[in-house]
Amino acid sequence: MARMRFEQRMYAQMLFYRKLYELEENAFETFFHNLMRAAHSDYTAIRAYGNIGDRGADGMALCAGKLYACFGPRVPNIERLNRKFNSDLASALRQRPGEFDTFSFVHNDRIGLHPDLASTLRGARIAHPDIKFETLDPVGLWRIFRKLDLEDAEDILGCEIPVSDAVYGIGVDDLKPLLDHVNEHRRRDNETGPPPNPSRDKLEFSNLDEDNQEALVQGMKHSPLVRQYYDLRNFPLEEADTAQGFREEYIEIKREVSDPDLIIERLKWYVIGNRLANERQLRAMWVVLAYFFERCHVFENPPPGWTSGRQERLPV
Repeated sequence: MARMRFEQRMYAQMLFYRKLYELEENAFETFFHNLMRAAHSDYTAIRAYGNIGDRGADGMALCAGKLYACFGPRVPNIERLNRKFNSDLASALRQRPGEFDTFSFVHNDRIGLHPDLASTLRGARIAHPDIKFETLDPVGLWRIFRKLDLEDAEDILGCEIPVSDAVYGIGVDDLKPLLDHVNEHRRRDNETGPPPNPSRDKLEFSNLDEDNQEALVQGMKHSPLVRQYYDLRNFPLEEADTAQGFREEYIEIKREVSDPDLIIERLKWYVIGNRLANERQLRAMWVVLAYFFERCHVFENPPPGWTSGRQERLPV
């Protein structure tokens, strides 16, 4: 079967996250089962049965010795989340001794792992040193999904992922709706100060996955169009105000999220809003992101003394 090409993965990524964040409770669990069955031949979904329930497991990867517990609440609630984790763990330890060596807690919270749950995980590791504990968040689920064959990916998303050999050229008109949307959120203050000059090692230092890095590199080829867009406007301070808003949005996201790929996902939503993007709109979105990435309004330069491990660099 055919694997997804880069352009198809970028389109599927937007659909994947949009769908994932809409799912709750049993719908999220069903989505997870479908994903794991497509990705791993040894994965088994476990249903609750009578008064014995599911014995602490929503699914298991039999060969890998992993037990999965899913949690997709309608409203994030740390007390309920901790109860779910502790209840499933206690049930699995009691009713499935020797059946697993990794306990994986699966969730679709777009903000990331709650700090209180991180403390719960640390406590569980100390109490059960013979078991590995991990969480599987939206970025982790995407990293599983992106490796699927095209047919399986379309089945899980419930729609076609377009296949096109056309080269979508980007012009200022393609950027205008997205930049107008971003401009609505521009800030008039300057609390964060001017950004530093960009480093040629910044892209590597960002630690984004290869797809997101490639998308930024492709966006950089057209990023001068953003400068052209602002040159055509009659508001001299508009770019600076919008860039400041972009920077403050990034700082706010970074306070909540540590995973760089989840940060870039939140920034994509900031740029594109509620639009269901086509291929051309997605390319335009990456151009906008690349422009502010290059100018260091989002993501950071490597610290002094940091050494690159590769030859690739940001385009000059």
